[in-house]
Amino acid sequence: MSFPTHAFDLKLFLLINQEWRSPVLDVIMPILSSMTALFVAIALVLTFMVIRHGKGQIIFFLILLVGMGATDFTSNLIKKQSKRVRPLNSVASTHHQAHGFWQQLPADFVQVKKTGSSFPSTHSANTMVLAILAIDRKSTRLNSSHEFVS
Repeated sequence: MSFPTHAFDLKLFLLINQEWRSPVLDVIMPILSSMTALFVAIALVLTFMVIRHGKGQIIFFLILLVGMGATDFTSNLIKKQSKRVRPLNSVASTHHQAHGFWQQLPADFVQVKKTGSSFPSTHSANTMVLAILAIDRKSTRLNSSHEFVS
């Protein structure tokens, strides 16, 4: 098995991918991982926020999109440098989706790809920038609404 990483990383991957599998998550996770679902969720949240808090929310969402774009761009630059092969192309018995169906690599799978785009996770990077900007936005709003008057 050629998966250039720490033993803990490989052990965690095998635990999640092969031992903790769940039919419910097999349905949910591909939906949550899709760009279409992301943009639909952003549109729904934006609509809700504009209705509830006014058109000023549009600027905040534009900042979120710019932040995600910047994170996506930088993550892809790092991916091109690290060239880490995805587990689906390097670890035997890996469960993965292909053409809309779950499949499993054979136990005697031999890695043929030498480079890939597995690291860093752009999903994780985008989620982190969304969380940081949302937390910063919330704390800024809280601080401005609770000013102390002496």
